[in-house]
Amino acid sequence: MALAGLGLEEEGGEEVKKGRWYLHPLMIAVWVIVGLFIIISLVPFGKPGEDGLKLQAGSIKSNSSLSTGCTTSGNEYSFFPARRILVINRSEHPLMAGVATRLVERLEKLDFVDKVDLCGPGERPDTGTCLYDLYVLLELPSIDVHGLLATGRTVEADVKVSCGRNIFNSDHVYIDDYASLYAGISMTSLLRHESVAHGYESADARFVQEIEAVEAQVGGALEKNLSAWSAKYVDVNRLPPALIPGYVPVPPDLPLPLNESLEMVISGNRPLLHNQSVWAMETSVPSEILGEWLDAAKRAGWTLSPDTVNDKNRFLYFRATKGNDLIEAYKTQDDDPRREGDGAGRLVFSYCDRMEPEELTPLLNAMVSDESVPVETLLCFFRKFTEEQQAALLARWKDQTQLPFEAQRRVIRHLWSEGDADEAKARLCKLYAVNLFEDNDRINEIRKLGREIMNDDQWEPVTPTIDELKAFGFVVVTSNAVLEVDLRQHLGFLMKGRADEEASLVDVLIEPSTIPEGLYTLHVGAQMSDLSSGKCVNSNTPHTREHPWRCMSHVGMNGSGCSIEAHEISTNRFSLTVQRY
Repeated sequence: MALAGLGLEEEGGEEVKKGRWYLHPLMIAVWVIVGLFIIISLVPFGKPGEDGLKLQAGSIKSNSSLSTGCTTSGNEYSFFPARRILVINRSEHPLMAGVATRLVERLEKLDFVDKVDLCGPGERPDTGTCLYDLYVLLELPSIDVHGLLATGRTVEADVKVSCGRNIFNSDHVYIDDYASLYAGISMTSLLRHESVAHGYESADARFVQEIEAVEAQVGGALEKNLSAWSAKYVDVNRLPPALIPGYVPVPPDLPLPLNESLEMVISGNRPLLHNQSVWAMETSVPSEILGEWLDAAKRAGWTLSPDTVNDKNRFLYFRATKGNDLIEAYKTQDDDPRREGDGAGRLVFSYCDRMEPEELTPLLNAMVSDESVPVETLLCFFRKFTEEQQAALLARWKDQTQLPFEAQRRVIRHLWSEGDADEAKARLCKLYAVNLFEDNDRINEIRKLGREIMNDDQWEPVTPTIDELKAFGFVVVTSNAVLEVDLRQHLGFLMKGRADEEASLVDVLIEPSTIPEGLYTLHVGAQMSDLSSGKCVNSNTPHTREHPWRCMSHVGMNGSGCSIEAHEISTNRFSLTVQRY
């Protein structure tokens, strides 16, 4: 019988004849298994697309290791460009296609990012368009896949994610007047992913479980660093639009290697640059190619920077200039370790057509005369201003009560050089008072400034008196008060204690959060105004990214204290409600 293989003829012959063989326990188990597969096939994953629903269900066990290296240069008054980001996926594998899509979705949620675009393998931005602020490069040096998902699919993959102002990062950083405007940012994450996955997936939802695991690690590392850099440096949106010149094509006689594998990656304009173009190539003989390029550049009248032509840097980084134009040639960071030979790797050639000084002069004059230009922007450009332009800014800043630390330092130095020693000392005293709750580096900078302008190696900051603090503009809070403060602006006030002669110096600072879950961090510190006791410092970062933002913190000193509630009232502006207790 056809049912003999199921062992039904002996146990339930009569039932089978009556057509009820399907109630046998073994057949019920079969129907249950079939039903489960039907249910799984109806579990949706992802979003509806042109090819229908993407379906996936299952589990994954992974054992991965991630190493991330970062290099930064610049100070807190350098621009950090991150408004427009381009994610470039150079792998054809569906694993990396999914990681790229999810990474775009993650970056789009960051408050300091306006736009994120994606380029797939073989794609690049249109020539002549304004270049992006940051580039995120995704590569898949190796991947091995074994087994079926139904029985256990094993994936071993090396994933590389690079991020920087340039698509390909160099191991060398060269800072000149143009580069000094920006925070030099480069980051490279290398992930060794090993996993075993079980379950079911449709043809258009392949490797979904592995995609989630990989993106969670590399995307989390990228988000963490971008958030920290955004909090530290100046928003690139403060850059005047006039400083983005029109595009000028690449000159036809530009010396480049005559090699068919050399590929143009981008060509466009960006702030202070009429043109930035990048070419890249894979080669096993970089020394030979770079040697030929150096000879061609010399014949074409380009001048090589002496500090890049030596035995230490040879065949790693070269820099050549011709007028105001620049060519850089280098090997990229963290080349694939599986390549044979120390020399094999990727060569990059970057060309920049920089704005001429005569182009910049009227634009810089306009910046100095326009009082609406933020002080942070002017500080980024301060080294590029002439002495007359700098003097005009310092004369204006003398009359402003709220200035960034670097602007205050420059004003104090200017006052001393102009012979106004008393005012310089008074401002130095105030600068010390409002930075008591900063780290030791800030206090050391104040000490260094005082010793420099007074030519006294033993000079130490003088603790201000209560009367001096009042003269500096510190508000005396005797009961409840409502104050306002800007983002990154220190607000200091005096909180009267139980005895009239007692007073605590309270400092409030709101900064962007450096953790992905938070929007801002509220820092509050207190210390007796005569510095007779230690500091009391408290920081609070609510794990919310909702607007308007609110936060509560408490601070106390010698038996008295206050609660401070911060409430976001407008962009980068906050109301502080102080309640004594």
